[in-house]
Amino acid sequence: DAKVKNVYTWLAGKQNDDDVDNLWRIHDKLYDLSVWIDLHPGGSEWISVTRGTDITEAFEVHHPNIDLARKMLKQYEVKPTQNIRNSPFTFEKGGFYDTVRERAYPVIKRVGSGPTKAMNAIADSIFILFLMLS
Repeated sequence: DAKVKNVYTWLAGKQNDDDVDNLWRIHDKLYDLSVWIDLHPGGSEWISVTRGTDITEAFEVHHPNIDLARKMLKQYEVKPTQNIRNSPFTFEKGGFYDTVRERAYPVIKRVGSGPTKAMNAIADSIFILFLMLS
């Protein structure tokens, strides 16, 4: 434990613990997302650095239209996993998170998921004010 801890040493430890080779684990299946890295609408960096880990939680919480995400994911499936997933979260159909997402998705679809221009302007103004007063 003498090493300096940072996100990369944490990821290396997670890759070792998750033991999914050079693939990505989502629930109890392994996927090869190599081809998808540069096509992902959310950018390539996150998928690149999480190679070799269990990304179930991130997959579930960052895709409000989960049915579309799962449909697209099927084409990258390689094989089922051999190990039991070590997580307290299940994301079961009808469970807490599934219910929240199901209720939130229509609202997100209607109002959008990003900040409005007004909120960006407020945040930028506060930041500039902070710099000026520092």
